[in-house]
Amino acid sequence: MKAIVINGSPRKGWNTHQMLKKVEEGLEVEGAEVEFVDLYDLRFSGCRSCFACKRKGSACHGVCAWPDDLKPVMESIMASDVVVMGTPIYLGNISAQLNLLWERLMFCCLTYSSYTQPVYPRGKRCAMVVSMGADEMQMRQMGYDRRFSYYGQQLGYTLGDAPARMLWCCDAYQFDDYSKYEISPDRADPVKKQRHREQVFPQELERAYELGRSLAS
Repeated sequence: MKAIVINGSPRKGWNTHQMLKKVEEGLEVEGAEVEFVDLYDLRFSGCRSCFACKRKGSACHGVCAWPDDLKPVMESIMASDVVVMGTPIYLGNISAQLNLLWERLMFCCLTYSSYTQPVYPRGKRCAMVVSMGADEMQMRQMGYDRRFSYYGQQLGYTLGDAPARMLWCCDAYQFDDYSKYEISPDRADPVKKQRHREQVFPQELERAYELGRSLAS
């Protein structure tokens, strides 16, 4: 079994990255061959609207033709049995680099002749890891759970047969030292954040590990 885990966060060693590394561990312990990709290490752009992937008789039909660092990543996605993507929430959206991948991947996979039938056969197991500074109540108040579940549905139904499995990392610890940053205690209580980091985040990492195992088993 082949799997690809895609980190859409620029902050290595922090919440999203740590969660995805645990997913990778879970996949590997079940025997999966895992490729881990840090999108912010690569040089690429969004869709160039060249339509090579839509041209009749083209060797690039259904495949992004633009020759940058993202092309082999997209080829690995198509060759994998398991696809896991992770992102922090930035301004209420997925990260910029993941969004660039998203528009190129989704556009290549759809066909103008039938929006309900992607170019590639479905069957991949998909999951998304989403981290945020908001706690669970704030997440629901702002509609993040609904908004990002839509991304999970789009990913899962494009590459697989079901919505992607969603793993939420809420109330994330954002800074080593909160006193260095302009932030209201009402918005982020450092003591509460530290307690969550020590007591809850290890449980979230364990859930990420078990997610990886279940995707590969």
